[in-house]
Amino acid sequence: MDSFYRYYLAQEVHPVDDEVLKTALESFEGAALKFSADFISDAKQRENYNRNVARVKAEVLSQVKAGNVSVKEAAEFCYEARNKIMAEVRDKTSAHGLAIAQKKKIISPALEQLLDEKAAKRFGKRFVELGVEQ
Repeated sequence: MDSFYRYYLAQEVHPVDDEVLKTALESFEGAALKFSADFISDAKQRENYNRNVARVKAEVLSQVKAGNVSVKEAAEFCYEARNKIMAEVRDKTSAHGLAIAQKKKIISPALEQLLDEKAAKRFGKRFVELGVEQ
């Protein structure tokens, strides 16, 4: 078990959980809704797609609250789904738009990097250095 996972197990309370999961869910939902608006022309299909996005978001939250998955696993799922959606968007974008998108974000930030940034901003330490009380 890697050191990151050891500190971030399911059914444990962690101080940056809400922020990390909220950011991951917003990232997934934003990418999905943008995709539907830009690439699904049929209104009924777009509405169905958007309902499914909301259903996935609710299911992720439900699984975390039930303790079936850790916040880390849920956030990783959201970022993977978002990255897949963004890859589809890039496949359908013009060459000029693709070049701009790739220059802006060649690689999405890793989950650990995001957790470290949030922890540093809030506590002045890396995430794995936080104590239980933090």
